[in-house]
Amino acid sequence: MEVKMQYTTELKNVLEEVEKLLPDSAEWEFETTSAKIFLDKGEVEVVLSILHSIRQSMYHTDQRLADCQALLAGYLKAKQSPQSDIDISQLQGMVQESSDTLRVSKEGKTND
Repeated sequence: MEVKMQYTTELKNVLEEVEKLLPDSAEWEFETTSAKIFLDKGEVEVVLSILHSIRQSMYHTDQRLADCQALLAGYLKAKQSPQSDIDISQLQGMVQESSDTLRVSKEGKTND
């Protein structure tokens, strides 16, 4: 069963965390060579089992790479558009501007 995991880390630690998630190796040379040997011997069931194993390994590697890709895309987005802290007076001003805009918009519709 697959489960989705999520945890929080500081932005400055994202690259280190992604590095930990990267697969060590994605080579299936031994498995494919073994499959060829068994295929030459006519051992089709063994080859099917080996190919299934390779495909499962590729799937898990692909999932891990997709996770790393998503993390790095989010990291770049966060680095490119840093969010500044908004103090309460700025927030109140934004709320007031929004309500003023809504009020003006409603008044414009009732005048039609």
